[in-house]
Amino acid sequence: ADGAEQKGWNVGLGASISKNDLQEVMFELTPRAGYRINPRWELGGYLQIIPHNYLSEYGHFGLGVFGEYTLLSKWGLRLFIDGKASANIGWGELIPSAEQSYLNPTANYETPHRLRSTYYEVGFIPGLAYRFPGSRMELKLRYMYAGFVDSGDWYKMAPGCHGSKSFIFDTGLRRFEFGLAYNF
Repeated sequence: ADGAEQKGWNVGLGASISKNDLQEVMFELTPRAGYRINPRWELGGYLQIIPHNYLSEYGHFGLGVFGEYTLLSKWGLRLFIDGKASANIGWGELIPSAEQSYLNPTANYETPHRLRSTYYEVGFIPGLAYRFPGSRMELKLRYMYAGFVDSGDWYKMAPGCHGSKSFIFDTGLRRFEFGLAYNF
């Protein structure tokens, strides 16, 4: 039977690594837990943890829910789409640099200052999953995002982010997630 046919609980861990336009490395961990209620649907929640973000000494934490719908399942492969909603908060100290002026060209970057940001996302992420033969393990890849983002212009100016106002289509590498899931 294909992996999508199994019902029950699962846990997973996703990770992504990318560079922003300041050439700073971003590393993100996304632990997930879900329940597959039928061959097509899985519901669950996740955490989003970025210990180093766009700004030096800047962290990020998010909490979200998802609904994963399997579009196609054959030969252990699944094409799916995640509907997600999340609340995110960032904190840290902004270290001044000339390159960071794109965040707010009118701000004074002469001295370090505390920074806090909060934003929300509601949208869709396509993905591909592969169940290893004879295993309960599944490899998952997710990439891109289309939907609502309630953030400042700093996020929408990031590389690969397209759109205006609150709706975006994000093809930035930070949206590429590689992960493993274990199905109980």
